[in-house]
Amino acid sequence: VEDDAALFARLFDGWNATRAQAPMLTEWGESLRPEDVASTKHHPRPQLQRPGKWVNLNGFWDYRIEDYFASASGSNNNAAAPAPPTAGDSGYEGKILVPFAIESALSGVGKAVGVDKQLVYRRFVDIPASEGKEGERYLLHFGAVDWKTWVYVNGRLAGSHEGGYDAFDLDITDHLRLRPGGSSPQELCVVVWDPTEDGQQPHGKQWQDKASDRLIAPAGMWYTSVTGIWQTVWLETVPASVHIEALELRPDLASETLVANVRTRVSRAGVAPFVRLTALDEDGAVVGSGSGWSSPEGDAIVLRFAEAHGAPKRWSPDSPFLYDLKVSV
Repeated sequence: VEDDAALFARLFDGWNATRAQAPMLTEWGESLRPEDVASTKHHPRPQLQRPGKWVNLNGFWDYRIEDYFASASGSNNNAAAPAPPTAGDSGYEGKILVPFAIESALSGVGKAVGVDKQLVYRRFVDIPASEGKEGERYLLHFGAVDWKTWVYVNGRLAGSHEGGYDAFDLDITDHLRLRPGGSSPQELCVVVWDPTEDGQQPHGKQWQDKASDRLIAPAGMWYTSVTGIWQTVWLETVPASVHIEALELRPDLASETLVANVRTRVSRAGVAPFVRLTALDEDGAVVGSGSGWSSPEGDAIVLRFAEAHGAPKRWSPDSPFLYDLKVSV
């Protein structure tokens, strides 16, 4: 039986061999180690960090490339979802380092996918029983996946998304199998299809040169295509009763105030949470506040700076100061 150290060493050697084949590697790519992408040192969403627990799910995932389900069935690609990957399936080609696109050398794979294929990812996540508390919801976040994505949790479709450049999240709580008295391994599978220039979706300068067997084939203004996960994947817990879903901040320089639209998600219809805003300076001192009722649509709440603080500091290239903002419900 291979222990964890031996397994990681084997994965690292395979990944490093693919990295070494990159035609152009930056100094950051040269110094990168697989464990760097799974670090919790930097939050993946710095503008909306919660005090609760979160887990970085980057790292080595199983992967395979298979026939695109809609091509195989002859159906329209918007008509259905791929069949759930079989639980415990061992038919994976190898390991891919998330969040690097499969075409890239840093993914450890360096393969093209194509319009007639789909990319399947899988990994297991252990959730300790102590974290499976009532009143908590589990949100699975994807920074970006190119292009159409289906997410399965323990063999059940949790949701789908279209778009290669925007973040999305899914509430996967009802798909988890939380077992009291011990950790509960959860199987996450992600299926991705990306038609690149053969589709109607925005794809920038990505191009698949079908006449070439070389991965880095496009020339001129064209770039190698990107398929699959290419931004951080992470899991967090939020209170089931109410939590903040999004913020929109608009400084009003004329009135020296901050207008915040706070969008909340509540478990019961008709509930309007009371929201408090607190501005903090570089020393952590409170210098401004505001409060008001919120809603799923995001009602405006005004933060005013304390008279003792004086006029708020304005950001500039010469003085790039930013206030910390605490938002609570």
